[in-house]
Amino acid sequence: MNSERDKELLDKCLKLVTSKQNWGDPATWSTKDFERLSEEILQSTGAHLSMATLKRLWGRIKYDSTPTVTTLDVLARYLDFEDWRSFVRYGDKKRKRKKVRSLRQITAAPGKRALLWSMPVLVIAGLFTVNLLSSRSNIDPSRFVFEKQKMEPVGVPNSVIFAYDASAAPENAVIAIHQSWDKRRRKEVQQEEHIHTSMYYYPGYFRAKLVVADQIVKEQEVFIETAGWVSAVEQLPVPVYVDSNVAYSHEGMGLTVLQLEELNIPLQPEAPWTTHVSVREYEGLMSDNFTFKTRLKNKHRAGASVCQFSEIHLLFKGGAMMIPLSVRGCVSELDFRDSAGPKDPTGLGVDFNDWVDVSLSFEDREGKLFVNGDFVSDLAYDYEPKQLIGIRYRFQGVGSVASVSFADKEGNVVYEEDFLR
Repeated sequence: MNSERDKELLDKCLKLVTSKQNWGDPATWSTKDFERLSEEILQSTGAHLSMATLKRLWGRIKYDSTPTVTTLDVLARYLDFEDWRSFVRYGDKKRKRKKVRSLRQITAAPGKRALLWSMPVLVIAGLFTVNLLSSRSNIDPSRFVFEKQKMEPVGVPNSVIFAYDASAAPENAVIAIHQSWDKRRRKEVQQEEHIHTSMYYYPGYFRAKLVVADQIVKEQEVFIETAGWVSAVEQLPVPVYVDSNVAYSHEGMGLTVLQLEELNIPLQPEAPWTTHVSVREYEGLMSDNFTFKTRLKNKHRAGASVCQFSEIHLLFKGGAMMIPLSVRGCVSELDFRDSAGPKDPTGLGVDFNDWVDVSLSFEDREGKLFVNGDFVSDLAYDYEPKQLIGIRYRFQGVGSVASVSFADKEGNVVYEEDFLR
C-alpha cells in the first residue's frame, strides 16, 4: 500500500463505497453514519470492520499505518468482489479499457460514437454489467430446478452440493447461485452444467437461491447445526477454528490473549473478533414468546479494543436479534434498535471487570431488556414469529460466557448450561 498505484486503488475503493451509500460527502458523515456502514458491511460480508477502522480509512481519525489485507478484503467483498486481489485485477483491467476507449474515440468516424459506449449498462456497486434485464419478465420459475442434493447435517466447515437445471435461461443470461440472503455471497454457474458446491464456514439457517438475470427463480433451505459449541477467530476467507477443549476453562467458555498469540493471531493495532456459536432447533421457543438469560465478560481492553465491544446474537429461522454491549464511554458507537428504529443505548454500557448479567423476555412480541438487573428498554419486533435455532457470542478481542438459559412462554426451562468449572 506504499506505491502510488496502491493508494489510487484504495482511493477508488473508498469512492465506490461512498457512492454506494449515497450519503453525501464523507466529511459530513456522523458517528451514526459510520455505525450504519459498519453494520451494513457485517450484514453483507459476515465480517466486522469497527467504526474506528472506517473512520481511519476515510481520514476522520489520523492514522499513519496502512490498512491490513484483512480490512481490504472485507471492503472488496462489500463491493461484490471475492477479495482485494480481485478488486486490484478489476482496477488494472479498467485502466486498459480506458486506454482502449480513448483509442476508439479517436479512430471512430466523425459524428459517430464508438460501439463500446453505445452498450446499455447498469451501475451496481461500482461494477459495470451489460443490462440483460429486458428478458426478466419472460422467465418462468417453474422451468428451473434447484435442489439441495447432499450436505453434512452437523458441523462446519460444510460443503453443500446443489443440483440445478437452468437450461431454460435466456441466451447470455447471467446465472448464479447465492449462498444465503447476502447477494454478495454468490457464484456464477454455467447454463450447461448441473452441479454446484458451496462451502459454508459458519453454522446457521440460510436460504440459497438460484438467480437468473437478477431474478430469483428457486430457493432451497440450508440448515447447518453444530455438535455443541463452535469457537473461532473471525477472518477471511476461512475462520480459525479453536478446539472446544481449549475454549473451556474455570473462567467459562471463551478464549484468552495467550491462546490467540499461540495461534499467531495479532491483537494490535486492532484485535480480531472471536465468536462462540451453537445452532440447533429449540422446540417451543419462538421469537414472540421466550425468556433468555446469560452471564458474560469481555476480558480484553488494550489498544483499539478499549471499548470492549461485545455482541449477543439470538438466531431464528429467517431472522436474528442482537444485543450489543461496551464500556460506558463507548455506548454512542452501539447499534441498538428494534423494529421501530434506533433505541437509547445508555443502559448497554457496562463494567467488564465483573460478570455482566443480561436478561431478555418477550411476551406477544413485546420485549423487555435488563442488564445487571437494571431495566434498559422496551423492545418491539413486529414480524411473523420465528423458531429459535441458535445463539452466537462475539467479542472484539477475547471474552467468556459463564452461563446461558432459555425458557418458554410458560416459564419452563428448555435449555440451560453453566460453563464455569
